[in-house]
Amino acid sequence: MSSWSFGASVPPDVAHIESNPALAHSGSGYLHVSRTTCDPLSTDVASTTLSFPPSPSSAEITAVRFFYMRPAATGARYVANGNSLPQALTWTEKILCYYQSSGFVQNLVFSNWALCTGSFSPDDLYVDDVSVTTVPTCPAG
Repeated sequence: MSSWSFGASVPPDVAHIESNPALAHSGSGYLHVSRTTCDPLSTDVASTTLSFPPSPSSAEITAVRFFYMRPAATGARYVANGNSLPQALTWTEKILCYYQSSGFVQNLVFSNWALCTGSFSPDDLYVDDVSVTTVPTCPAG
């Protein structure tokens, strides 16, 4: 995995890496994206580039695995490469499958937006332990 890149955030909305061993899934660092404003023209984006090796066998599916936590779903919509990330009160595993057998490079993008008026309580997304893996079957959802 390469380093993280962050799209334009409009304060107080932020996307950045934090370090807090008490909050991290493991280790001390994690991605934190926060949204408190309803601006349909603004989106917070954090992305990284992943390199996928060739699948070891045709029975394996190439995937990216990460853990996320979203304690309060108060108004924003969060997605990872277009896959919804609903409220999760504790660290929750998410697996995104890629049905390609040869080695390839893929961007992993976490983004959010809010289509509403006014403001809302902070809607935070935390992401940790991003890894490239293979799985025998792709989980639903």
